[in-house]
Amino acid sequence: MSRRNGQPSRATQQRAGRLKRYLGSVAGVRHRAEDVARQLPTSDRRTPRTKALVQAMMDEFIVQGLAEEALGPRGGQGWALTSKGQSLIEDVWTWRGGWSRSRACCDQTVPVMSREKTTGAAGWRGDYLALHALIRRRRKALRLTQAEAGAAIGLSERSYRDIEAGRRDIGAEALFRLCAALNLRLVPAENRQDLAGFGGS
Repeated sequence: MSRRNGQPSRATQQRAGRLKRYLGSVAGVRHRAEDVARQLPTSDRRTPRTKALVQAMMDEFIVQGLAEEALGPRGGQGWALTSKGQSLIEDVWTWRGGWSRSRACCDQTVPVMSREKTTGAAGWRGDYLALHALIRRRRKALRLTQAEAGAAIGLSERSYRDIEAGRRDIGAEALFRLCAALNLRLVPAENRQDLAGFGGS
């Protein structure tokens, strides 16, 4: 990334902005062609050349190593951000002060209670809600929308919103996938004291 006195070049900032607008900020999340097209300026969405514009833009990102093709289960066209693309966005937004790499972009460990350590319904329910609250704070720290976080585990924005609110359960596989997208790591907690600060930042 080109820098001058530690500042990303204007071209780099613009590239990161376009990348985030069309492909979000989480690597590996598939975005369909129609989803990308909806992010185009209104004038470009109302032209027969819309499909060609999207393809040309994605081809440019692919050549730069910032995106990759991500075909749907039936071969539908789509693209996903690469780890290089995610790093570019993080670098630019860190410089802008949008998030702090040391706090928001590094791994954070989440202790998980075992059933033997809970003390009745109130105990596990409190841990359950604390986990949902932590996921919500983590997503906001990374400046991700609920739609982007939901897409990482194959859910709609509405379904994901219910998860954060504790109104919807999340399966183990989806939970681990979501934590990976949020740079969180689940580990077993040996005792209740290990959960000190569990609901904190």
